[in-house]
Amino acid sequence: YKQLEAELVSRFTRLQAQRAELHKRQESARRRREELITLRVELEHQHAAAKAASYGIFAVCYRPPNMHAIEVEARKARRQEIANHAMSLFEEADVDDDRELTVAELRKIEGDNAERVMR
Repeated sequence: YKQLEAELVSRFTRLQAQRAELHKRQESARRRREELITLRVELEHQHAAAKAASYGIFAVCYRPPNMHAIEVEARKARRQEIANHAMSLFEEADVDDDRELTVAELRKIEGDNAERVMR
């Protein structure tokens, strides 16, 4: 009995370590996505500035992009990426395709916080 209990504890410890590593990788991927979105917006802004500069004397006729509009678009793109990522996690966790997550299914996404999230 003690040997079985020790093996279960060992497996549980390994599972917890794997879960922590998975969460760490997911967080890293999320950060990378956000950085790429921000870089894309910065590149678009630089491209617009370079394009305006290329007009030479007619540059006064060119209306540069509104920085606020670019920032709003970047925020929208970030939110959409986060929503898409959350939706894909939900679909992966919902094994019985009933569009509702049980605590066990939610645990795949949230880990040990599943009970707290469920409340």
